[in-house]
Amino acid sequence: MKKSLKLLFCATALASLAGCNKFDEADTAPDSGNGSLIKVYAKVAENDGTRANIHVGESAFTAEWEAGDALGILPVKTGGTAPATAAKFDYNTTSAAFEGSLNDFVAGGGNYYAFFPHAQVSGTTANLPFGNLRTQTGNDFNSAYDALVATPQAYGAADEAGKVDGNPVAFTLHRLTSILDFSIATQADKVKYLLLTAGGETQKLSASSLDFALENGGAETAATLSTTDQSNVIALQYTPDGASADKVEAFFNVPADLYPTLTLDVIGSDNQMATVTVNRTEAFKAGTLYTKAVSDLQFAPIDAPSLVWPGEDGKEIGDVHDLTTDESGTSLNYSAAVDIVVPGGIAGLKVDIESPALNAIGITTLNIFNETAIPGLGISYEDLGLSCGAQVQYQKTCVFNITNLVPMILVLEQMGIDASLIYCQHTFNVTVTDLAGQSTTQPLIFDASKVTLASADLWANTATLALKSIPSNATSVSVQYKKSTETTWQDATVSNDKTMATITPEWSETTPYQINPDKGVFAATTYDYKLDIDGTEFTGQFTTAPGMTIANGNMDTWYSKDNGWYPHSDASTGNLWATGNPGTCTITDNNTGNRVNLTSPIDNGSGKAAYLKSQYINGKVSIIPVKKFGAGNLFVGDFGGIVITGNQGAKVKFGKEYEFTARPTGLKLKYKNTVGNINYIGSKTGVSESDIDKARIFVCLCNWSGQHTVDTTKEATYFDPTDPNKQASEGEVIGYGDLQIGETHTDWTEVTIPIVYNDKINKPGYNKKSYLVISCAASIYGDYLCGSTSNDLTVDDFEWVY
Repeated sequence: MKKSLKLLFCATALASLAGCNKFDEADTAPDSGNGSLIKVYAKVAENDGTRANIHVGESAFTAEWEAGDALGILPVKTGGTAPATAAKFDYNTTSAAFEGSLNDFVAGGGNYYAFFPHAQVSGTTANLPFGNLRTQTGNDFNSAYDALVATPQAYGAADEAGKVDGNPVAFTLHRLTSILDFSIATQADKVKYLLLTAGGETQKLSASSLDFALENGGAETAATLSTTDQSNVIALQYTPDGASADKVEAFFNVPADLYPTLTLDVIGSDNQMATVTVNRTEAFKAGTLYTKAVSDLQFAPIDAPSLVWPGEDGKEIGDVHDLTTDESGTSLNYSAAVDIVVPGGIAGLKVDIESPALNAIGITTLNIFNETAIPGLGISYEDLGLSCGAQVQYQKTCVFNITNLVPMILVLEQMGIDASLIYCQHTFNVTVTDLAGQSTTQPLIFDASKVTLASADLWANTATLALKSIPSNATSVSVQYKKSTETTWQDATVSNDKTMATITPEWSETTPYQINPDKGVFAATTYDYKLDIDGTEFTGQFTTAPGMTIANGNMDTWYSKDNGWYPHSDASTGNLWATGNPGTCTITDNNTGNRVNLTSPIDNGSGKAAYLKSQYINGKVSIIPVKKFGAGNLFVGDFGGIVITGNQGAKVKFGKEYEFTARPTGLKLKYKNTVGNINYIGSKTGVSESDIDKARIFVCLCNWSGQHTVDTTKEATYFDPTDPNKQASEGEVIGYGDLQIGETHTDWTEVTIPIVYNDKINKPGYNKKSYLVISCAASIYGDYLCGSTSNDLTVDDFEWVY
């Protein structure tokens, strides 16, 4: 027979909370149900509360039951099995009692187990929802997470339902969590959210449930977080639209534990946030209320969510990323683990998918914030290495790792999805929203190509393209390619098994060799391709690696030492560029009394440039007179010293060791200059003062055993890459470029010096060492101490062209 019972808590253990207790009265009459009306009255022990609803006044703590409160009761017969669900007893404010039915009561003796609030049970263990998002109405405490367990009450063989020894059953309950009360004085218009975070990685504040055994039912009962959805954060939201700003009471039920560091972020309705940090060395105790008064909050605007691409594929987050996999085919061959930074706490994380293949099977949106598996496929995000659910909810940072998700697109071909839907671009629009309501959307674009760049030798200018999923019965397969800036297509050679296509360069037939810039592949270049399979065309692009850079090519780095300017930092080693200044700055000009610098930095409007000046030097080094023409110079190498005896001059050491990862076709720079008639002949023969003194810039890619030293007093040491009679004894010049400037250019002139090759096969360093030489001279015959004092040359922005 169904029995209707009214049960009253007689006491709730709130050991540390002092004050008075009361029951609220209400006008609603109770429903007596189908059985006899049972009333149970009990004395409330002094300093104990009967209700988790907490009101904190200036000096008193009160607690009382309210309408809507529900008690869970399990009647378990001795030796029997616990009911699958706990009976729900609702509080009636008129009778000050809980009312419900014990449909599962079995007479013959046993125990009543009770707990608050009503929740699911597993045997005699209660599973109270204890999630990371909680709601509070104004400053009223929300008891939904306030776990209370009763001391078990034994009933006898003759007792009816709801009776113990013939009397109405009464329970004494004990609180199992700690309550943290942040009493906040704030100037914010309204408080929208509070975010409580435990600092340690192993410190957890919430989970899908708080589990506690009912059989002990005393103060010694321990409550533990379930293993699912554990989190170190709790977000507290206020209803209906925020808490009053003058005084905010924020209550958090947390497991009794030691939390060395807790942070509380106060998020206002004006998208500003202030942070409070609490450091502790003692554990919070169960059943204890801990109050912290907070004032003088410093609010600041909340930065919007941001996403950071790892960059392993050499690209930025907004670039198109190649959908290329490792050997397993289940993972990209680079990391796509995006760091998400959300100072205001993650309140939403979803992905809107623009993918013909995924859309075809119904996958259009991934709600990473709430879901744990891909809709329609049943594949868990965890199996794909994706954080989701409680792992991202309300966190300030997380990793959105789609390294294993994106390759699933390629697998769909095996499921019968048309290849044209797969081998195209796929966009994952990631939207992150914070607790302040700010959103950031970042598209992540992946290109699944039928053709991918499998390998490239950027010195040999060759490449191998991998061809994917070519039908075995295809009769005609062809591949063409071109630079994206060009219009003429070139043919690649397809292998017999139709799995790859090769690209090779084309050279001129006579030395010095020139490479055809349209055939082969070159560094830092984007190419278009066309794959034709029996008349069906697939198109796309691939991009080669960046190649080399030239240190301080922008000429912005200089330093001054011992009256001389140097085109590099003050490091003693590892510098690329040099000048003759270490020699000339030892000379004191007889006319000005200043030290001589033929090369110096000048402003170019946005940085620095190198200014090279030719002049007649009339000075002295100590007591030794120096009267010679000197050409402003800048070169890759080292200064070798001055020669002040006999025929005065200087030594320079051409070249620095340099790794060529790609073959350049030119050296680009900008310059401006002045030229005049030669007015100092020096030791140069075959010229006259009617001749124009040209400026010169040349570049060499060398296979040398070491630096080549030029002594201006010894013509046999002179070096000129274009003159077969003036080659370096240290080895060979693999390739070179030469620019001679015979006219004045008053404005900046951008030029690319073409590089031609003596050897189209071997790379610098193939049997000796790899050296780079760049030489700039305001006067072409400066090594002969010949030139014009009118000449100057300004150079800047050196870079390779491929």
